[in-house]
Amino acid sequence: MMKQLILGVIFLIQANLAYAAVATYHVAPGGSDWPCGGTSNACDKISTVTSNTSANNVTIRLAAGSYDDVVYIDASGSAISILTISGGWNADFSNQDCEPLSTVLRVQVNHSAIKIYTPAASSIDADLSCVTIKGIAATSRIGLALSTRGGDITFKAQQIVFDHIAGSALTLYSDDSGSLMLSCKKSF
Repeated sequence: MMKQLILGVIFLIQANLAYAAVATYHVAPGGSDWPCGGTSNACDKISTVTSNTSANNVTIRLAAGSYDDVVYIDASGSAISILTISGGWNADFSNQDCEPLSTVLRVQVNHSAIKIYTPAASSIDADLSCVTIKGIAATSRIGLALSTRGGDITFKAQQIVFDHIAGSALTLYSDDSGSLMLSCKKSF
């Protein structure tokens, strides 16, 4: 009985460690299409990573520069449950300067730069830091959108600048059965 209990505890610890393993991807202007993500083979867009990864705990490091991208994460159709996106990395990803203006996510016409959606029974923890979300046209109406219909979103923003957004820099929606937690630090 004691041997089975010990084996069960070891299995549980190993299962939790496997779930917590972080897949780190690198993204740079002029990067590659999938498969990509290493420091010497960076991806071209955030959406290239989020659309193709099968990892559940994802860290994306953005090299300084501008990105024309539409990132949409639907937690029901994505393996991602923990997402960290940080800008300001140098070209070889060895050093980060958290100056938000050095990494710019340009909002495309009639889209958000980043939209996260969680339907019922799904959840995501997301962390965004060291970036500027910038509108590029009068129709750049929403910079960042978080929407839940029965799911859960925990979102942390640190050192984010919203610039030239014609409408809402940030939109939040949660129905009666969902939960949405937002934490902001040094965001403008």
